Amino acid sequence: MVALAFFSALILTSAVSSVLFCFAFYFLSRIYGYFLISINNPYSTTKGSKIAYIAEKTLEFIGIFFPRFDMFSKSEWLIYGVTDCFVICFWFYTHKIIPYLGIVPEVPTVNQTKIMALGDEQFFFRYLALYIQNSGDTFGRFTSLKNYDYSALLKWFLLLDELDHRSNFVPAIASYYYSNTQKVEDNKYIIEYLEKTYDKDPVNKWWWLGQAVMLAQNKLQDKHLALRLAYKLSTTPNDKLPRWAQQMPVFILEQLGEKEQALAIIKDLADKFDNYSQGEINFMNYFIRNRLGFLNEEIKKTPNWNIHMSKAAEKFFLSNCEFLIGAYKPSDFPLNKLPEFAFIGRSNVGKSSLINALVNRGNIARVSNTPGRTQQINFFHLAHRIHLVDLPGYGYAKASKQDVERWNHLIMNYLKNRSQLKRIFLLIDARHGLKPNDMAMIDFLNNFGTLVQIILTKVDKLSSKELENIIQKIQEDITNIAVCYHNVIPTSTVKKTGINGLKQEIYDIIK
Repeated sequence: MVALAFFSALILTSAVSSVLFCFAFYFLSRIYGYFLISINNPYSTTKGSKIAYIAEKTLEFIGIFFPRFDMFSKSEWLIYGVTDCFVICFWFYTHKIIPYLGIVPEVPTVNQTKIMALGDEQFFFRYLALYIQNSGDTFGRFTSLKNYDYSALLKWFLLLDELDHRSNFVPAIASYYYSNTQKVEDNKYIIEYLEKTYDKDPVNKWWWLGQAVMLAQNKLQDKHLALRLAYKLSTTPNDKLPRWAQQMPVFILEQLGEKEQALAIIKDLADKFDNYSQGEINFMNYFIRNRLGFLNEEIKKTPNWNIHMSKAAEKFFLSNCEFLIGAYKPSDFPLNKLPEFAFIGRSNVGKSSLINALVNRGNIARVSNTPGRTQQINFFHLAHRIHLVDLPGYGYAKASKQDVERWNHLIMNYLKNRSQLKRIFLLIDARHGLKPNDMAMIDFLNNFGTLVQIILTKVDKLSSKELENIIQKIQEDITNIAVCYHNVIPTSTVKKTGINGLKQEIYDIIK
């Protein structure tokens, strides 16, 4: 027992000693490395650069044997915290940086001195950043930032970018300094810097202008400056410019209350980018309309859809309309990119009659009632400019399960892949309102993002009060459904109620 206890104690002592040795070796090596790098300029040609190089390689060598001290994973924060605090304090003391906080030396103007300054001064600012980043708010980080001469500091950032324009650390440090200052107006310097950086190389440095937009919008609180920069960013000649960058002006205009301009940009984006998801366009469109109260205002009243059409819209719908194709499978879909308006609803809700009324033809959509036609997606070509699309009805009483599954697959493929689909009109029998099948269809359509607008058919069967009540009930049911446009269109193909309003609605979308 004594021997076992002795060996156990020996093993435990050895383990503890090894851990303490590793910790001490790592601790001292890290301090040594920081010390050498901080007191010797690695950018110069003096022997100091060689010493710094040796110190750097020493730390790398230590890392081979002790890669981030995985054995101390749970207490790693303590090791790094203690060593960093000691290093910062040691470096703080040796450099006596306190008197120099906020004092920015003049930027050299002669080319030779510019190059020489890339050594000491750049190194100084790098370590100044290290000091600030390792000091929490408790230690006065923001107090330090408040003391800087930001106009002078900006000149240094411009110089560093001039000397090493491929480096990314310069804008990163600059953004850090300026975005954390307590003087909000100082942000104008970094915004100016970021814009100048962008102007030098818009294709590759577009991101910096995006950062300038965010600083102008959120830090400087200058929405008009943010809008100017956002417009500039959105027109960057870069095919790989992300969509959020193209969309930036939209949301700033929304904040400024410029609703018409915001909606115009959305329409322009939809027209320019073929690979733009219609769902994304509809989301922005809905977001702005909803945020600006368009829908909330419209939901409070029942619009008069017996409006007088514009002459342009009237002429458009008097144009020739012809049956284009009945798509039995996705490969049958038309290949052109003409805008499309789809009509869907329960069987016998009146889709064919409505399409006939729209194009002023008594039998153009009659083909959808012939055997086989109802099992496919029918495309009608109007004025060589748009497609009216008749989707198969749902709620089939006599269809087999296999047919229903095939139709559902066909419809899903269409809704998912037709980027030119501008709107889906969901037809509801006014006498019955929204049925469970209709709500299930709305939930289904909500997955695709395309704006859905409800059309009530056969409203001639209802009194004015009944119609008002059914519209109000439907609007309440769809209030929280993002893809549903809240304006319900009441129609009657018998009395031509709402037909002109629907024509104008379609024409306004494509004009």
